[in-house]
Amino acid sequence: MSKTKMVLLADATMPELRHFAEALCMPESPKNILIETLRAKIAAQWDKDEIFIVEEDLDQPTAESEAPSEDDSPFDIIFIEKTEEVGGTEPVWVSVNGRGQWIPRGEEVQVRHPYTHVLENAVRTVYDQEPDAKGLPGEMVPREVKAYPFRVIQLGKAA
Repeated sequence: MSKTKMVLLADATMPELRHFAEALCMPESPKNILIETLRAKIAAQWDKDEIFIVEEDLDQPTAESEAPSEDDSPFDIIFIEKTEEVGGTEPVWVSVNGRGQWIPRGEEVQVRHPYTHVLENAVRTVYDQEPDAKGLPGEMVPREVKAYPFRVIQLGKAA
């Protein structure tokens, strides 16, 4: 007989998160997915702080093993700000050379340096209306701003 236990999403291990994601019928995650990314994906579909785990299922070997990342770049610790725009609290999808991950907003997360570099280069154009000589709305002036405002907490942290 299997036994079900409840685990805080924030404290769940990678095998527990993978098992729960499978139970939610989420698409299979890549073997090298970061634990923070998987948590963010689950949190986007699950509105509770706890997840349920069937302990018997965790004991069974799976074909999927935790493979080390092929990327040996250092980790950075970043914080993506929440914004007031539509979708400004949702995780941010960042992709490098065809490999992507969801990065949650509003919390410090550890990501490989190439993902930080992508965020640094993600810009969008906004327009400000300059007043003319009479103080009336005039010409629209473009300027580039970060698409996802973020800050780097620590660069190059060893894994």
